Amino acid sequence: MKSYYFKTLVVFLLTVLITNTVRAQNLYVRLNPGYAFATGAHEMEDFTNITYNSQGESEEQIKVSFGQGLNFGAIVGYKFNDNMGAELGVSMMKGSKFTSKIDDSEDDYTAETSLSGDMIKINPSFVLFSGMDGVNPYAKFGFAVGIGKIKGEYNENDDNDIINFKMEMDGGSAIGITAGLGVIIDINDKMSFFTELNTLNMSYAPTKGRLTEVTYNGQNLLDDLSTSEKEFEFVDKLSSSDDESDSKPGKQLKTYYPFSNIGINLGMQISF
Repeated sequence: MKSYYFKTLVVFLLTVLITNTVRAQNLYVRLNPGYAFATGAHEMEDFTNITYNSQGESEEQIKVSFGQGLNFGAIVGYKFNDNMGAELGVSMMKGSKFTSKIDDSEDDYTAETSLSGDMIKINPSFVLFSGMDGVNPYAKFGFAVGIGKIKGEYNENDDNDIINFKMEMDGGSAIGITAGLGVIIDINDKMSFFTELNTLNMSYAPTKGRLTEVTYNGQNLLDDLSTSEKEFEFVDKLSSSDDESDSKPGKQLKTYYPFSNIGINLGMQISF
């Protein structure tokens, strides 16, 4: 499946390069910051806000989607004619942080877990333009290849005994489907303003992870851990015959995290 998408990307790039030698004036570049709102939020086990006090216990489920956050990207596009074109976009998403807390005031205990996700995406798309002058609506659809990273942190304070963990998960890639609706507003022959509403449907499963910090009351404990305790390999299947040596990363089942979103981008387009 990944080979199919790679071949599609190569064909896309060759098409743009070949056609560009004939009609270079149809080439354009976009720079676009934006923000994405999470869709397909996931309820993670034990990721809740819990409060204990003299009045009893309360619990709130926290929904998580790593597709929410700031986007920064650039696009190279080519118009085959007034109504059809193709684009290749590269973007970086800085994901929002999601936090769950436990607060037990009676026993002087608090704990906080936070998670966030970042992703770099390559996004080939085909574009359909209305062909109107001055104000030009368009629609686009394509796919995205993403390389992600998920960061986590855990802080616990038990009667002033403080434990801190930090970890990162990455490796592997994700494939998603993209679509968008937008409008281009011409400023002059070379420059235009555009705004776009787009959507991404994607989930991502890291293949490896590691603890990057472990402290107890400020004392570093990371160096005291074995490789299997501080490094992890995420796999599709676990077996009793797997090598569980302390000198190798520990194995855990792979988990898919949601990165789907609906975003809005705006920026400038420069035509050549």
